Amino acid sequence: MIVEALLALHLFSGHGLDRQAPRTVSHPGGWTLTVQRDRFTGALRCDLRRGHARAEKGWVTFDLGRYVDTMLADVRLDNGPARNVRELPHPFPDPNQDAQDEITNPSGGRVVLAQADVVQARTAWIRPAQNRSVRRFDVGGLGQALDAARAAGCP
Repeated sequence: MIVEALLALHLFSGHGLDRQAPRTVSHPGGWTLTVQRDRFTGALRCDLRRGHARAEKGWVTFDLGRYVDTMLADVRLDNGPARNVRELPHPFPDPNQDAQDEITNPSGGRVVLAQADVVQARTAWIRPAQNRSVRRFDVGGLGQALDAARAAGCP
């Protein structure tokens, strides 16, 4: 009876389950690609990042910090013209906004650009507002990283 109780405690405490599925990490084109398969559902989870930039589902999200307002940000790719984020296509109804979790800063400090616009660039320059400093993001090698992600089975 004690053995059964210990076995039940072991199984129901979660120690008998393998919580962390194996993952692979590679660095195609200078980006970090992490691929992990959920052992319970079988779903594949992929994460493609470089510094404070993250690529997923056709978009590249640049994180300038939670408290930085990017609603009026200007963006320049390589030596191209500066464009305001309001002029660019966005995956959300309101530019740069996937959730209004912060009333005072709905942008959440993020700028979202289409992968098709970023894939050929080496550098993305973002100025959150006219009175703020320009931030530089190295985005070179994104095409190679996206190819590696597709080869790994990432959606």
